[in-house]
Amino acid sequence: MPWACGLYALQPDGSASTVLTGRLRERVGFDPSGRVMYHVDSRRRRLQRYRYDPDTGAATDPTLLVEFDDATPDGLCVDAEGCLWVALRDGWRVCRYARDGSPTARVDLPVPRPTAVCLLDGMLLITTALARLTDAALRAAPDSGRIFAAEVDVAAAPTHTWNGSPRQP
Repeated sequence: MPWACGLYALQPDGSASTVLTGRLRERVGFDPSGRVMYHVDSRRRRLQRYRYDPDTGAATDPTLLVEFDDATPDGLCVDAEGCLWVALRDGWRVCRYARDGSPTARVDLPVPRPTAVCLLDGMLLITTALARLTDAALRAAPDSGRIFAAEVDVAAAPTHTWNGSPRQP
């Protein structure tokens, strides 16, 4: 049975509002302004952008940025320039995409399954998986399951905090 789930926004009064519904087990990220939300849909192999209202939690105007045909997008993070870093499972790489979806950088890895990425002090940290790799695949990529780091020339996007109050202008 497929699982149904969603993305919800916690409101200041303690209630939750629905932002997106469906099979949304994948990652979301926000640009530095907090007004653009990105979503990786691994099942459909695509990266989408939404307009996001931080006051209401509404995500509208979905735009397809990237459709992947040779790998499955998995984890993502957003940098200070508003670009996205996406781990490409079974793609042996992490790619950076501009706000319009055009590729701007690539980090090749010695393992097939990068799963998640984050930026920390000019370093891109990359987790990888070894689950469900065949014995032959593990022999070809013995470092599967390890964490990798790559130097990059960009910082992480600022964090967006929520203190239970409506956002101040």
